[in-house]
Amino acid sequence: MATSLMLFWLFTSVTVIIIQCVAGATESPETIRLDTGGLSRESFPEGFVFGTATSAYQVEGMADKDGRGPSIWDLFIKFPGREPNNATGEVTVDQYHRYKEDVDLMAKLNFDAYRFSISWSRIFPSITPYANLNHYDLPLALQERYNGWLSRDVVFMHPLVYGEYPKTMQNIVGDRLPKFTEDEVKMVKGSFDYVGINQYTAFYMYDPHKPKPKHLGYQQDWNVGFACMDDPGNITLPKGLHDTTRINYFKGYLAELKKTVDEGANVIGYFAWSLLDNFEWRLGYTSRFGIVYVDFKTLKRYPKMSAYWFKKLLHRNKN
Repeated sequence: MATSLMLFWLFTSVTVIIIQCVAGATESPETIRLDTGGLSRESFPEGFVFGTATSAYQVEGMADKDGRGPSIWDLFIKFPGREPNNATGEVTVDQYHRYKEDVDLMAKLNFDAYRFSISWSRIFPSITPYANLNHYDLPLALQERYNGWLSRDVVFMHPLVYGEYPKTMQNIVGDRLPKFTEDEVKMVKGSFDYVGINQYTAFYMYDPHKPKPKHLGYQQDWNVGFACMDDPGNITLPKGLHDTTRINYFKGYLAELKKTVDEGANVIGYFAWSLLDNFEWRLGYTSRFGIVYVDFKTLKRYPKMSAYWFKKLLHRNKN
């Protein structure tokens, strides 16, 4: 029984690694003098891991080639109107063929590691791989056979710490929530080594002033409205490269993260989302989160100002 399988990607004893997701002039970004706000690699503990992240379906392409079976997303997007401009992940940014270029780019930007998810096995030789077992693209066969993440063979983070689902979740979901046996509680409680938190940029939550929905589900259970901001997919290359808002976000976030580390929090790494502009799930190609701009027609990569900001931040002093 795969009871210990988690929706969160695991990393290594009660240690947290943060993965951040944010969205975002004529001077080249590489030549601009960038302010790290006093942050540097040396300001974090020795061995602190800095990386960047992507997920397989969002960047690889070759969705139905080389023996890859369908995922739940391949089926989902077959229905017209579910994606802006009926976008798909069949090509996305073609990392399947361009992974060496992308790994070289990460190395040049001074990143230590690459957090990626797997559709099929990959080994990158020049940068430490941090494999994410699932990033939304659950194999369709597992969805059909086990009812996917609703299966009692799968648990989320809270039961692995406390041996039960959160009380708020129990109150909202009620009888639809699986119940653990005593043996299952013993099996899952404390069964992790390291935890990676996939933390997205803040959503502004608001009361939609609507009655409780008839058809219940993950987001319907919340019964809230939410909104966020990012760079639009049609932003021009010159403007997209000068992503000062993204830099300010990373700078502010990492400054606060460093404070928690200095105060004793056991955080040993940080992975920025995302390396590349890509297929952004329900938003298709209408939103850009990457620190590298991708021309979706030519698939050429252009590091943004935020990429060079990280390069400066992660510079290693030879002494």
